[in-house]
Amino acid sequence: LGEGFGLPVLEAMSAGAPVLCADNSSLPEVMGLADAMFDAEDPVSMAEKLFRVLSDAQFASALRMHGRRRAELFNWHDTADRALEAIRSHAQKAAVKQRTASVFTLAASTLAVRPHGDAENREIMHLAYNRPSEGPGRLLIDVTYQNGGTPGSGIARVAARICQTLGDTVPGGLAIVPVAAVPDQPHFKVARNFIAAAGLESRNLPETDILSLRHGEVILGLDLNHHLRPQMPFIDRLQKLGGKSFAVVYDLLPLQRPDWFPHVIRAGHEDWIRQVTLFDGLICISSAVADDLKVFRQTLPEQHQRSQ
Repeated sequence: LGEGFGLPVLEAMSAGAPVLCADNSSLPEVMGLADAMFDAEDPVSMAEKLFRVLSDAQFASALRMHGRRRAELFNWHDTADRALEAIRSHAQKAAVKQRTASVFTLAASTLAVRPHGDAENREIMHLAYNRPSEGPGRLLIDVTYQNGGTPGSGIARVAARICQTLGDTVPGGLAIVPVAAVPDQPHFKVARNFIAAAGLESRNLPETDILSLRHGEVILGLDLNHHLRPQMPFIDRLQKLGGKSFAVVYDLLPLQRPDWFPHVIRAGHEDWIRQVTLFDGLICISSAVADDLKVFRQTLPEQHQRSQ
């Protein structure tokens, strides 16, 4: 009756099964074959497709062939590359021009020899505070939910495989650091449980668990962290330090079909959507989700319209 993407359909096609699916939400984007779809709200339509695939060997064979070819169009390397490209298209370049960096350096040295307190000094202090950090930039990947040991849901598999595909660094020298929110605090920590479970490289990890923000960092919300609100001061500070924030939106089903979900899930998902619309960019897992999000954002205040 509704999907954000349709991973079970894709996995079944990849395994060589003859696959049928509904003709709604994002499923046509994954299936790519009208003859293999049915109206999920019409039992007769569904029964006709099931009868045909069970009784027509040629049709079942054609579905298997189509499924294998279709599945080859979806792979983790392309998924990771497209996510990075979406980030690059919106994020500012991490490298700061040398003349700009010299302004920050001068501000820091001036602050060290001048008395504190006056208005001019406060401006110098803000320059010094925003001085670019030395060393490689970092791509912080929020995997809060998975770091808690959540069983292998579709989102968990997506998060693990994208992190594994990205590896230790991405083009441009950004170091990959999986992170998790500190409960009820405006901080993120290194997601060591997730890193160990996913078998990821760890040479770029900071020595301390609680992250200290650097200038120009990028955070990618790859997880469904329904408890994001306490971390919004962290996101705000990251943006003020010249960083960029992005989140992956998997679906809006708890908002579209509230009768399918407990109240705590509906409320948590709506609050999460409201928070991530304050990010710099949103990456939707399908065109159908992107269209749904555009409609929902029209109901939100103006400050929630800034993300792209």
